[in-house]
Amino acid sequence: DDFMMSSGKTRYLISHMPEASVCIFGEVTPDPDIDILTSGAARFKAFKPDVIIALGGGSSLDAAKGIKVTLEEYFGDHQIDLIAIPTTSGSGSEVTSYAIISDPQNGRKYPLISGQLVPEIAILDPNLVLTAPRHVAVDTGMDVLTHAIEAYIGRSTTKQTRSAAVEAIQLIFANLQ
Repeated sequence: DDFMMSSGKTRYLISHMPEASVCIFGEVTPDPDIDILTSGAARFKAFKPDVIIALGGGSSLDAAKGIKVTLEEYFGDHQIDLIAIPTTSGSGSEVTSYAIISDPQNGRKYPLISGQLVPEIAILDPNLVLTAPRHVAVDTGMDVLTHAIEAYIGRSTTKQTRSAAVEAIQLIFANLQ
């Protein structure tokens, strides 16, 4: 997204890949819609990437997933690896087979569900979360808290998941200030 570009995070990432040919799509907005996926795929068609690196929050990761499968459909036999580097907590998009795409005209969100959406690699760097704007860190931290509570009270919980949920809740309260 635009913040990743203006904050220098994309430059930092690129500096660790001196031999790579890079094309950046930084136009992802919160709750990406089909126009974002179409625009991103159009940007990369001539570039024909072997890898897409998704850097950002859940919206950026979901957009990258949608762009990846759109390009793979376009290219036919060209598989694209996806590396997800989340900069927020809570969405879990870096390890799931889901992506949420918005339809603002109808006020709806649609889940995409496919094994093709699971990133090949997820890189979790807590320093990236620490550099997020405070309101983003707090909002996504509350998302983490919601998931932890769900893990504790959900219908399919076990003693082990409840124990992990309690530990997560304690960590959240200790660190989300």
